[in-house]
Amino acid sequence: MVGPAKAGRRLQDASASAEASASAEASASASASNSTNATVVQTEWKISLFVQPDPRAATVDSSTTVAALTADGALAAVNTVTSKDFGAPVVAAATVAEAAVAWDAKPTGASADKAITLSGSMTAAGYVYCGTKKARLLQSEEASASASAEASGSAEASGSASAEASGSASGSDAHDHDHDHKEEWDVQRTKVSADNLKFSISLPGAEGASLDWMCIGTSLNPNPEIARFKTAEVTGQTSTNPKKSAP
Repeated sequence: MVGPAKAGRRLQDASASAEASASAEASASASASNSTNATVVQTEWKISLFVQPDPRAATVDSSTTVAALTADGALAAVNTVTSKDFGAPVVAAATVAEAAVAWDAKPTGASADKAITLSGSMTAAGYVYCGTKKARLLQSEEASASASAEASGSAEASGSASAEASGSASGSDAHDHDHDHKEEWDVQRTKVSADNLKFSISLPGAEGASLDWMCIGTSLNPNPEIARFKTAEVTGQTSTNPKKSAP
């Protein structure tokens, strides 16, 4: 398990990555909807909002927040914006209880074609964030390209390439050491519910690449930085399936 500072940075990256992923999914969904407008007319738009309590409040009563969200004044304010094009809004609000979370089955990695699959389960509903280290992914791709170039060269070129590869390897080690202090991760988020606490996340990678990965779970709060409960962070290394030989 890593120290609080590094884990915090990873969760910040995870939050940003998850938001970007959600935005991309929303855009794709909108495009798909637009492409089918000729035959299907959309009559309902659902928006999910998670309202966080004031972090500086001495006490928090979630029932007052629920009451405020469903109050006539709030609905009237929304209606001034939406009614003309989308009709009157219907609002449903409920409190969300964050339960303590831990790993029921710790995340493990499995090889796949141009990807690895990370899976496991938690003890309560919440979110799971898993990611691969960007630096490792880039180095694997560069190593693959370098190996292909060496294989196509002459014996003399191969000798020269070996010397260059040795120098490159030393440089990569130094780069990895540097990266320990500013790791960047490609992170995906998935939600586990009370009726299905298992998860499976597929993360892309080059063929035959060895990918460093990490997973951490949080309680049922979409903002990982302020979630009340977190699991221990689990890290590992898994390789994608090797490139298949030509028939």
